[in-house]
Amino acid sequence: MFLTNTKHQLKIQMFAGLTVSGVFLWWLFQRFDHHDLWQTLVSLNPYFLGLAVIAYSLSFVVRTLRWQVILGGRTIPAPAILKALLVGCCINGTLPCRLGEIGRAWYLGKKAALDTGLVIGNIALERILEALCCLAAFLVLVNLYVIPDPYTGLRTGMWALLGLGCLGIAIAFRCSRYLPGFLDRFAHRTGSRWAAALLKFSGQFFAGVQRGDSPGKLLVFGFASVIAIGLESLTYYLILKAMQLDLPFPLAALCFVAVMLSAIIPAAPGNAGLMQYVPFFILTRLQVPETTALNFAVIITLFLYAAVFAGLLIILFEKNLAGLRQALAVATTSPARR
Repeated sequence: MFLTNTKHQLKIQMFAGLTVSGVFLWWLFQRFDHHDLWQTLVSLNPYFLGLAVIAYSLSFVVRTLRWQVILGGRTIPAPAILKALLVGCCINGTLPCRLGEIGRAWYLGKKAALDTGLVIGNIALERILEALCCLAAFLVLVNLYVIPDPYTGLRTGMWALLGLGCLGIAIAFRCSRYLPGFLDRFAHRTGSRWAAALLKFSGQFFAGVQRGDSPGKLLVFGFASVIAIGLESLTYYLILKAMQLDLPFPLAALCFVAVMLSAIIPAAPGNAGLMQYVPFFILTRLQVPETTALNFAVIITLFLYAAVFAGLLIILFEKNLAGLRQALAVATTSPARR
């Protein structure tokens, strides 16, 4: 029953993701001008484009070191973490429902001899902390950079959401200490296989969460997140400059953090549709022509998919096609079965 429900929920999420992506892509395609996009591509400033490549590459270095801090410090090799990040980007870029997070957990588990459940728990912590950092950045940006009403009307609610998120992290750390013991007693009383499997996975999961349960680690994570958000925002800003658009850096940062926050809405594959619509929406609200805003969204997509291509190369060259099949199989298998 548990496995059947998990598969059913996954199918619903995939269908919802494909529907959301399809609607947004169809809406944007109605406004797409292939000729104008080509003219924009051939006229890109190579100097700013090169700087954007450097900034985007450095953001992955920072994200690697950030994950290393809350995962296990220097005991986990940074190259393996970087490769796992790229493998996750590859799967996230081709499958719905953020299945790349499971894929990178499997990859790093194999590379660093870690339990997959432990890595998944640590990734869950990382993603929640990153979402809170992006939410905080978004709230700061909409106060620093004037956005026309009514698009700032939800600030109070978002501040409340940020506070609830911080409270949720504190509760998760507390649960990670006591819930495994409760599940252990429950499994012994019931004696069921699925309870034993859930106990094993939850133990690994909360062990991964506990690895980040340190004020020092959380402080380093927050500092690294500020740098990573700054570098990826700089990537957006430099692409705007490469397009000869003289727009302020806070606007580029706002586009980036809004794209990151849009990942909570199911879309497939690779957040397609939403990833293009969000910057398009923000730029057009600030009087940027629709065609120019859409060209920027498309160029950003092409640019960011370089990480997807890099992850694909890692999978193909390190594990051949078998690696991709295994990563995808693990990503679509329920936790209880693992």
